[in-house]
Amino acid sequence: LLAHHYLEDWDWTDREVPQAESRLANWRSAVDCSAGPAANPVIERMRECLTEDLDASGAMRAVTRWADDANLGRGSDPSAPEQIRTAVDALLGVKV
Repeated sequence: LLAHHYLEDWDWTDREVPQAESRLANWRSAVDCSAGPAANPVIERMRECLTEDLDASGAMRAVTRWADDANLGRGSDPSAPEQIRTAVDALLGVKV
């Protein structure tokens, strides 16, 4: 549901479930890393997206970019994974 803007026309299909599961696995893997890229710019972008007419899909894209980088070993902030985990839960309501 979050992958679509609430004003977009779309129909639910089971084809979206594997994509959502893959995205969540990517995020979970990233927040389990010992370090990651800085969290503050990502959290700021998430807030901007949600402030801009509840653009949850934009906020998700920001988290996914961060997770991709963290999973590739980019970034050295040991507090970032937990900050992202907390922000995703608080702002998107997704437990990672």
